[in-house]
Amino acid sequence: MHPRLQEIFDYNAAIRTQLAAVIAAHPKSDFDRRETSDGWNGHQIIHHLAQVEGGVTRALEKIGSTMLAEGTLPMETGTTSVVEALKRYNVTDRKANPIQAPERVVPPEDADLDVAWPLLQAARASAIAFMDAFDGRDLTLITRPHPVFGPLNAYEWLALFGAHEARHLDQLKAALATV
Repeated sequence: MHPRLQEIFDYNAAIRTQLAAVIAAHPKSDFDRRETSDGWNGHQIIHHLAQVEGGVTRALEKIGSTMLAEGTLPMETGTTSVVEALKRYNVTDRKANPIQAPERVVPPEDADLDVAWPLLQAARASAIAFMDAFDGRDLTLITRPHPVFGPLNAYEWLALFGAHEARHLDQLKAALATV
């Protein structure tokens, strides 16, 4: 795997391991909790993560496949860290950098962990399949706008999955800690 993709894979896997541990440590009923009265509960947080990762991966696949077919996606030559570069957006600090989710990825009130968690795992499997399919290609050329950060390339989007998950892991922990 190209070093940039390996870095992203490792970063995302570390965050997912933390999320899985939190989920395993709590009964499903705890996921009804919310950090604030108008915040999302644990079921909704996991559902939101699945919506974002799954939807963005599908969009990246579509753009990348078109570029491959057109012969406009050359081999990668860069090796700088993508995860480090992503820190400029301060994604993981939800207190210092509050972000309102676009309506299309606001989770439903009736979200359920038993549905959302497998959806999130499937979304990650799709993201990994995307990385495998486009390994060695210059993913800086595959771009898609983010509603807050503007245009991001595929490397940034893939790394953002981990940062986004870390952000919401913090939210989940806060919700689970409420009594």
